[in-house]
Amino acid sequence: MLNSFGRLLTAWVVGVAMGAGGVLWFFYSGNADVVIGSSEVVQALERRLEDVEEQRNQLARQLEDVAGRFERLDQSFGALEQRYREVADAARREPSPAAAPPAAPPSAVPGLGVEPDR
Repeated sequence: MLNSFGRLLTAWVVGVAMGAGGVLWFFYSGNADVVIGSSEVVQALERRLEDVEEQRNQLARQLEDVAGRFERLDQSFGALEQRYREVADAARREPSPAAAPPAAPPSAVPGLGVEPDR
């Protein structure tokens, strides 16, 4: 009985060692890539990855477009600011016109039929 148990144990150990060696060879030889790559889950993940890469490229293009628009907006604002400064400088350099007497309020103008408030 001990002799048969020893054979069984030896066969089991040799089988486990050969199975582990076979699995290691299968994965390290590159043959597992074909098996794993043909599974539906991996193919679905590859399609999702392609979709995400496409979205990333589209967002990168949109970001470049927004950056270009922002640059043009910045240039337009700079030009507008420069023009405002030129107009303000010109207004400061011109002599101020003689102070005109303030206009009378419309209710105080005679002949309109409106009496001024007292």
